Amino acid sequence: MIKLSDNFSSVDCIDADGIRLFLFGLPKIGKTFFCSCFKHVFFIKTDKRKETIPIRSTIIDSWTKFSEVVDIICDGNHKYKTFAIDTADNLYTFCEKYVCKYFEAKFIADIGFGKGYRMLESELNRVLGKLFLSEYGLIFTSHSHEVEITKKSGKITRTSSTLDKRLKRILLANSVAIGNMESKTIEINGEFKHNRVILFESNEFAEVGDGYDVFNEYFIVYKDRSRTYNEICKLFNTKFKGGGSIER
Repeated sequence: MIKLSDNFSSVDCIDADGIRLFLFGLPKIGKTFFCSCFKHVFFIKTDKRKETIPIRSTIIDSWTKFSEVVDIICDGNHKYKTFAIDTADNLYTFCEKYVCKYFEAKFIADIGFGKGYRMLESELNRVLGKLFLSEYGLIFTSHSHEVEITKKSGKITRTSSTLDKRLKRILLANSVAIGNMESKTIEINGEFKHNRVILFESNEFAEVGDGYDVFNEYFIVYKDRSRTYNEICKLFNTKFKGGGSIER
């Protein structure tokens, strides 16, 4: 029997390995490198490009295979704590092909009465919903591009991900942090240096945000993977470890 509890949810068990992050940036900026910094990460690769860093991974090339991998992840018979889906853009293509095959159609737009798009969204929600209900950390990567948006004050250019809008709605809604990775000149110990950073501060010019409230304006991605991982752990430990329950 379901009961409605009067207790507030505990926040003292949130750690870096359980991060829910949507990360986008230009190709070759270092998104895969950042994901590889996590100590217990496993990659779900959606393409066959050659990697320049050692990672544990499997390659999927269809929606059926991705669904099977999600089942394996959720069963929990493994040692991994974080999963990187790199890149997420291809999931939409896989799902679209799956729907077209089901209806024996060449293009999803050819499927009448919007049934193809409804099934596509249903499949995306079914499989990704199961993944987001798991206990594991999830990092979805995507590429970035600039889009022109018209506002009352005029037109602005906004940095956004290249995801299809249907898949983007699901991933943004279920990710706690959304970051844009780019190169930036920043001041470190009184010296200005060029670093790769992940921008998190919410603003009208970039589709970013930090629901954890740990990253501040940006996070520096160091060349040393252990240092990058340790810095993330410090941020999460400072905010959540030993924090107990939320009080109002």
